Amino acid sequence: MKRVMFCLFTAIIVLSFGTTVKADLYLRGTDTMGNRLIYDDDFDITWYDYTAPLDTWQNQEKWASGLSVDYGGNTYSDWRLPATVNNRALDYGCDGTTAEGYNIKSSEMGHLYYTELGNIGYLNTSGIGPQAGWGLQETGDFLNFPPTVLIYWSSTEIAQLSGWYFTFNFHFGSQFRGDPSDQEWYGMAVRDGDVPDVP
Repeated sequence: MKRVMFCLFTAIIVLSFGTTVKADLYLRGTDTMGNRLIYDDDFDITWYDYTAPLDTWQNQEKWASGLSVDYGGNTYSDWRLPATVNNRALDYGCDGTTAEGYNIKSSEMGHLYYTELGNIGYLNTSGIGPQAGWGLQETGDFLNFPPTVLIYWSSTEIAQLSGWYFTFNFHFGSQFRGDPSDQEWYGMAVRDGDVPDVP
């Protein structure tokens, strides 16, 4: 009996630990264009499940800020490109504490890739790779990631490089600088806050 009680107690501890560590995404529904709205309760943001075709930063920023989404009888026009942290030196690393590199979970796209979707970067926190199972293996409720390239612009200008913006690579799980004058990457939109759950 003691052994059964111990096993039961251990199972409860393991299950409760697992549920407190796991972050959640919530599929709220689809807009009139058939694109999904997915809420991240950690960052209190709503993702728009659509990938804008390859383009310059200026055009992607214009697309996101001009986006008007008709969802559940409401129109949402407060979209933007995802943000990242910009209060660090422009350094490279793999432990998640640098501005460029791997395992950075403080940016909205890094948090989505690593924490919410549970993907693994090409390099581990010690800079060794490739890791087994790396890449965009898990997409959750997202249906519109492109099959190749997977580099997206952020809205965050790099303080040390005026006119340059951070990008996130959903294939490798890396965050790097991007020169908007000659590079074209994908765009995705996000807005602050939640939206009603509409079936």
